[in-house]
Amino acid sequence: MAALSDVSVVFGKKGKKIVALDRISLTLGRNEVVALVGPSGCGKSTSLRVIAGLAKPTAGTVQVNVDRKTKALGGFSMMFQTPSLLDWRTVLGNVMLPLEERDVSKAEARERAEHLIERVGLKDFLHRRPYELSGGMQQRTAAARALVTDPEVLLLDEPFGALDAITRDEMCVVLEGLVEERSMSVLLVTHSISEAIMLSDRILVMSGRPGRVLEQLPVPLSRPRKIDHRLGEKALELEARMLTLLALR
Repeated sequence: MAALSDVSVVFGKKGKKIVALDRISLTLGRNEVVALVGPSGCGKSTSLRVIAGLAKPTAGTVQVNVDRKTKALGGFSMMFQTPSLLDWRTVLGNVMLPLEERDVSKAEARERAEHLIERVGLKDFLHRRPYELSGGMQQRTAAARALVTDPEVLLLDEPFGALDAITRDEMCVVLEGLVEERSMSVLLVTHSISEAIMLSDRILVMSGRPGRVLEQLPVPLSRPRKIDHRLGEKALELEARMLTLLALR
């Protein structure tokens, strides 16, 4: 579905160069959820942007088997730390927007949007505008918008980083359920070990700048997952291994 092979990314000019990524390799398989975890500035978001085509590698190869610019349903979809909703549009209008850009009929767009809005728990807020919503509700809207096109690849860049711990856990449960019921590949960038364990099938632990992959760890938890699954023996062992790697970065 997508792969980086020995990719390096260097920003700046001579004398002021910053090596964001140093020969990083990763794969994102079909229907797989992969998390990138590491300290701030280690190149997690840069890796995601390279796959999305928003940043160019300085060296190495990028393989993506998805049309980034398709007008049809599918393709790529992204969700960021800030929801970036349009203030003058309602919840329904914001979720319908990607479908309007793909020339989906208004009736189909509304049906698809309303279904996802209900799935994220905002059925009673269809006609509210972003400023009338809490931060968690805004991110639920953003999640529905990201999924409304049935993307083949969903790119998540710290999607819940600005939320409080309780709301973050709620959003993890919502997103885990939505991903589980759809056929898609997901690349998750996060600082949160618990979030990575909750959502992913495989975790890549990254070093500090320049970003390198320290270790690749499978997540030994069955799906569907619940918050308390993170307290099981296997999950705690995985968390301990990740903390050890990050402490040694």
